[in-house]
Amino acid sequence: MDTKSTSSSLLVVVAKEAVDSGTRANSSITASRELMSDATDKSLSIHMISCRISMEATKALLRHSLRSKLDAALDSESALLVQHWCSSECQASFRSFLEQEDVFLQRPRLLEA
Repeated sequence: MDTKSTSSSLLVVVAKEAVDSGTRANSSITASRELMSDATDKSLSIHMISCRISMEATKALLRHSLRSKLDAALDSESALLVQHWCSSECQASFRSFLEQEDVFLQRPRLLEA
């Protein structure tokens, strides 16, 4: 073999190895990006799920708190409302409201012909 052909074949081999190592590096970078993307996606989905669960728990606590406060307010107002509705003034107001011509609560009034 002559030196010129040996050096050119050696050059071809070195060039092929360089291309192969570059391809491997690119595929390694691509694989790293895919792994990073997968990890990011999983992290985001876990974060979204935990946020949703946290929001639902907060809503449940608020509902429970508001309901207990509402129950307490209704209990404190009940006696006062019963006293007010039983007063003669309130009963007279109810009676005048029910005696109006356009109010039909339990029995419809017969229209006079």
